[in-house]
Amino acid sequence: MTQQELSELISTQNRDLASIELIGTNIVSESSTSQYQVVAHYLNGLSEDVTSNSTFIVNKEDYLIDNTNGVLTTPQLSSDESIILIVDYLGEQENDTFMVDLSVLIEDMELREALDNNQIVWTTGGTSTNSGWSGQNFDSYDGVDAAKSGLTGDQSTSWLEGIVTGSGTLSFWYKISSEQDADELKFWIDDQIMLLDSGEKEWKNLSYEVAAEGNHRFRWAYEKDKSDVIGQDSVWLDQVTWSGAAVISSFQSWASDRGLTGDMSTLFTQDHDGNGIPNGLEYAFGSNMSMNIKIIHDEPGVEMSVQNSFTEDFVDIEISGTTNLVDWSLEVSELGGAPEGYKWYAPTNIPDSAFFKVDATLK
Repeated sequence: MTQQELSELISTQNRDLASIELIGTNIVSESSTSQYQVVAHYLNGLSEDVTSNSTFIVNKEDYLIDNTNGVLTTPQLSSDESIILIVDYLGEQENDTFMVDLSVLIEDMELREALDNNQIVWTTGGTSTNSGWSGQNFDSYDGVDAAKSGLTGDQSTSWLEGIVTGSGTLSFWYKISSEQDADELKFWIDDQIMLLDSGEKEWKNLSYEVAAEGNHRFRWAYEKDKSDVIGQDSVWLDQVTWSGAAVISSFQSWASDRGLTGDMSTLFTQDHDGNGIPNGLEYAFGSNMSMNIKIIHDEPGVEMSVQNSFTEDFVDIEISGTTNLVDWSLEVSELGGAPEGYKWYAPTNIPDSAFFKVDATLK
């Protein structure tokens, strides 16, 4: 069925609105653009994109939102802040409003920083693009930062996973603001569900003993039902500690844990979850890998995530530079002073302009 046929069918059948869904991210950066999509779900079981027919409102000045395509433009900020994005569809005829808190960050925050744990190998994702968990500093147990679940629509999921090896004790703090007994936080150790919670709960600490040897997977997921947005519609996680050993595994083990089979060299270059990061780089740096051009010590340079230490025996990482996008022989050196969890690189001889890339080679 074409989009036109679908629209005609909806217009001629029962148009009673069941709910609207906002698709996008709830963690945005300053001086950037993010696009949001509004989907209307009708009682007849059909859905359609109603972005161009919706009204977007931001509760603070200097934020621009295009009502024709749902593009939010954030201003330059002096500090992190929180805004509220309100979406209205059908207005006075049949009002349905979706309101979400957005965290606007000066700098992207890696999960391991927000979770206070560099030992565990972290990955995140969800039902739709940008629905994975992110670091933020608006709500936390330790007063510094915490991870927050991604923006999820009806009948969707935002998940976070960590992998460890051997026996030990896992401890973490969590908070939830959701529809009671409907939109739920679930936590598993391997395939066994250990926690199911919902409603309005302030920060709570839990600990679990893991006795078995081998690799173990911890999974937190925020799962929504088919309708309604109650509270802040989010889960937060902070101060994750693990008393056992960090996972030590090859790329082959990493691929096997995700159900990937085939030639390892081929898998290394592919993108199994479609997040834009090749498998080799996601294995080496995690799913929140970042690489940003910036001025460092008054020189053009690049700031990038630190390689996960357990991958160093299996993957070689090389930073290359160029001035023309053809010859990548520009000499690049590591600089001191980078914040925790990152490294700084800059050309040895300062050019007028430079480009950088990272290459990963499977040993």
